[in-house]
Amino acid sequence: MLRVSEDGDRRRTAHAAGYGDLGRTLLDLQAAADQIFDAVTKRTAEEREKLSGISTRIKAAKRSQRSDGVRVESDVNPSST
Repeated sequence: MLRVSEDGDRRRTAHAAGYGDLGRTLLDLQAAADQIFDAVTKRTAEEREKLSGISTRIKAAKRSQRSDGVRVESDVNPSST
């Protein structure tokens, strides 16, 4: 027959193992979340760079049209954009 202290020790051991598993699982989850966050951050930076390039080309095209004497639609009615 088990004494109370022996049974309590087994429970503590089982709980400790369960907490260890939970801790490892949470660390794995954190690593996965970090990978996802890093991928999203990288993609956002790439897309921002593309948009910046597009914006630069649009501005250059507008300047070119103005220097040719062509009015750009946004010059006619700036509130329409």
